[in-house]
Amino acid sequence: MYQHFYALPEEKQQRIRNAAFREFGKNGYKKTSTEQIAIAAGISKAMVFHYFRSKIGLFEYLFESGTTLIKNTYGNVHEQLEGKDFIKQYQLLSEIKLKAMKELPELFEFFAMFYLREENRQVSAKCVALYEELIQFQQSVYSLVYKKNSHTPFRKDLPEDQLKNYISWLFEGYTSSLIAKIKETPFGETDFAPYWKEYFTMLTDLETLFYEPKEDV
Repeated sequence: MYQHFYALPEEKQQRIRNAAFREFGKNGYKKTSTEQIAIAAGISKAMVFHYFRSKIGLFEYLFESGTTLIKNTYGNVHEQLEGKDFIKQYQLLSEIKLKAMKELPELFEFFAMFYLREENRQVSAKCVALYEELIQFQQSVYSLVYKKNSHTPFRKDLPEDQLKNYISWLFEGYTSSLIAKIKETPFGETDFAPYWKEYFTMLTDLETLFYEPKEDV
């Protein structure tokens, strides 16, 4: 379907993808025009239609290729999680995401637009299906963290499952709070560095709250 686009040199494909990720990420689907994307990508509006047939065709392509890129960032995460305790596993997943956000900022700006603005993921049946596929993938990755392992020094005065639930609820609460803050900031203007610093501080505090005290050496 995108044979004309795939025939381009990889460098030009990436330039067009990043420009489209960036424009849709800043403005959402309805407020982004093909002309804006063409100008940002350094091509004519006619070529946008030549490569993708329509605005929705381009949008669906970005969603599909972006989903593949996100899946690839987690690579052999199953192996990387082995031997780590519950909170360190969460930390690893966060570090993978942070690294990807630094390397692919336009991609994550695009997907932030989906997470924060529901109307953007409902522009077509294909987008709805791709979003559900992405959510299922994320759930499958995080479900690995819940597997029992002997490497987690949970405190002994509460059941392990209960402690995991408390930690998860705190993560979810923090995430909801973070999303609310990001929603108040125009697309493309969010500085994630302070949030990540706060996040990793929280990880250390969670170990203090939910793990057995470390013995003094």
